[in-house]
Amino acid sequence: LKPVIRLSLAALWIGSALAGLLTPPAQIYGLVPALPEGAALALGRAGGLADLMIALALLGNWRPKLWGVLQLALVCGYTLGLSVIAPALWTDPIGGMLKNLPILALILSHIALIEER
Repeated sequence: LKPVIRLSLAALWIGSALAGLLTPPAQIYGLVPALPEGAALALGRAGGLADLMIALALLGNWRPKLWGVLQLALVCGYTLGLSVIAPALWTDPIGGMLKNLPILALILSHIALIEER
């Protein structure tokens, strides 16, 4: 399952990167109305770039433990930050924020399997 988990996480990060990099500015502003428009757009685009870096590291299987820890930090950071600036995202009927919980479990599983032979 190690390659399946790694590639699944890579696909997740690619999708997230594309969303952060390609979502129209007006839509980003609507997701986080508590932030000034410039800050919201900058965070969305920076998050997209960070997500792309993680995806590429996963695809190349480069320093997996380091990138596993970075994934955990980024998902926790996204979750905590968005919980503060846009708590309504927790009630999104599609469950965007709620999905972070099983994603964290999958990342932890990936990290645990890195060392196992």
